[in-house]
Amino acid sequence: MTRIIFTKQGGYTKSLPAVIVNGRSIFVSRITSIYKVSGGRWAGVAGYSSFSIIGGRESGGGSREWLVSWDGVWNGWISTTSMKGCIELIENC
Repeated sequence: MTRIIFTKQGGYTKSLPAVIVNGRSIFVSRITSIYKVSGGRWAGVAGYSSFSIIGGRESGGGSREWLVSWDGVWNGWISTTSMKGCIELIENC
């Protein structure tokens, strides 16, 4: 099971927002919210556009099967191998 926590002041610096994926912090500047919709499905907002992430064993796929969609930025779904990869794709786009 993948555990996601969004903190407005995360990590050891306590100054940058962070998405914590299974205990590992990813410092973010675009993502302003992320929440779990259902098993294996998350939604959130980044740069005034909503995004969706589906993946992992909870969604019925394999542990390294993750898809991310970001409305208004790109069309369709992009495949990655982890939740961390989905977050980094949104942040570095």
